[in-house]
Amino acid sequence: MDLEKLHKVDEQLQKSEVAALKFLCMDHLGRKRLENVKDAKHLFTQLIEQDLLSNELFLPDLLYTIGRYDLLSKLGTNKTCVSRSLENTHSGVSLYRKMLYGLSEDVTDENLHNIKFLLNNLPKAKLATATFLDVLSEMEKMEMLGEDNLDELQNILSKSSKELAYRVQKFKNTSQQESMLSVSEEEENFSLPVQPQDEFMNVDNLERVFNKMHFQVEERKDLTSSGIMNAVEEFSLRDHSKMDAFVCCLLSHGEKGTVFGIDGAPVLICDLIQPFAHCSSLIGKPKLFFIQACQGKAFQKGVWRQDGTIDDECEEDAVQASGLSSIPVGADFLIGMATVESYKAFRHTVNGSIFIQELCKHLYKGCREKEDILSILTRVNRSVSVQDLNKYKQMPEPRYTLTKKLVLPLD
Repeated sequence: MDLEKLHKVDEQLQKSEVAALKFLCMDHLGRKRLENVKDAKHLFTQLIEQDLLSNELFLPDLLYTIGRYDLLSKLGTNKTCVSRSLENTHSGVSLYRKMLYGLSEDVTDENLHNIKFLLNNLPKAKLATATFLDVLSEMEKMEMLGEDNLDELQNILSKSSKELAYRVQKFKNTSQQESMLSVSEEEENFSLPVQPQDEFMNVDNLERVFNKMHFQVEERKDLTSSGIMNAVEEFSLRDHSKMDAFVCCLLSHGEKGTVFGIDGAPVLICDLIQPFAHCSSLIGKPKLFFIQACQGKAFQKGVWRQDGTIDDECEEDAVQASGLSSIPVGADFLIGMATVESYKAFRHTVNGSIFIQELCKHLYKGCREKEDILSILTRVNRSVSVQDLNKYKQMPEPRYTLTKKLVLPLD
């Protein structure tokens, strides 16, 4: 690393930012070594001595994490380049510490006051003027906090900020999922985050993969049947002339030919799709719909069983009686159903929808390799259908009227 570049960075870092950098480097340099570090220049010297800056992404990631995007230009890079590099390469900066730093950025003065009040076993003299990062450091010293010891922090945050506590839970679940997965190196780079409830995890995964494909992602949650139709009307009436494609992902319960709103009222899938056939700014453009919902009450024979007790890990989407209606569409539509008609679709109570998980994984892998969408969905069909789901099976079903081969871009 060019010392002149480091000097220019050092000149513009504030005291609080240096403290943040020290916290992020704690696992690499150690608490004792960092006690004597008073400025960024000294910190950079320590990083050089430990050969940490031989990883060219390490320092850019540090600056990116604390939000000093303007200083990245002094290292010959920028925010976009660092962001893209971090998607495929681990810089060496601790994800655990980055998570904690992210919390510190969103802790309000009231949150911090409440947290200090709840930490009765920490030295009061130190807590009086302590920042949130100081509090975290003290908790680590007292062995109340660590990468594998986040329960105490989560418990305290739950009493002052549910949102911050949820982010700790999200990190814990992600770490647990990554430790359990046995995937190829290529898939490992796209580690799907896991969240406490399956619907949130599915949405998070979908948002992540479609953002990578340069889609403008919008989310609507907990809609009634009329709310679903209102959203359909809203999107079908928009001007999509500057867009190349439209995608709608709908995660709900369902019955043959329908999905349900949170009020339990059915909405015909054909009614969801038909308005887009009349959208003039989408004519000649691909319109994709991915629907996670049961399409009947029957079970496909296999090795999963119906989730009927509190101890079961998998469940089928809840169903109600509803009439069947076919799905008439015009040209350039694709409807990816989680299951064929008349059968149930399964969700893991922790990992979420089997169909959505496999869809996200194969979209990421296939789009990066420039595969067309039908080839990708064929892989999804196979990945889902070979799984043993509580003594039963699930067979997704794509239906399409695409008139051209569709290849979606992905960074």
